[in-house]
Formats: sequence, structure tokens, C-alpha cells
Amino acid sequence: MHAAPKPDTEPLLTESEAADLLSISIRTLQGWRYAGTAPRHSKLGRIIRYRRADLASYVETRAPAAQGDAR
Repeated sequence: MHAAPKPDTEPLLTESEAADLLSISIRTLQGWRYAGTAPRHSKLGRIIRYRRADLASYVETRAPAAQGDAR
């Protein structure tokens, strides 16, 4: 018998919490969402929520590539 998958119990972050975590303003985060470049998010009615793991993944995929030593 297979065990049922565990529900995702990670708390969802508000726009304000997500913006703080990304060190940006709420307006910047909203602008990114409007432009379609924001981190993955969930819309519950008019409420927007973010998972911490999605924010971390967003930052990781947009981090500049490490450069070698300049000589």
C-alpha cells in the first residue's frame, strides 16, 4: 500500500513578507507580477501569497554567474 503524499505545510508569505525577503519594495514585486516576471505565486481571490521555496528558487535562477579571478 502506498502512503498518501503529505500536504504542503509550508506557511505562505504575504506580499510584504516576500518583498522583505527579496529586499525589494512591494511596488516592485507587484510590477514584476504585472510584467509576468515575478516569482511563482498563488492567488486566493484577490490575495497573493508566495512560498519561501519558490522565492529561493527565483533568486537562485537569477543570480549572476560566478566569475573567475580577474588577473
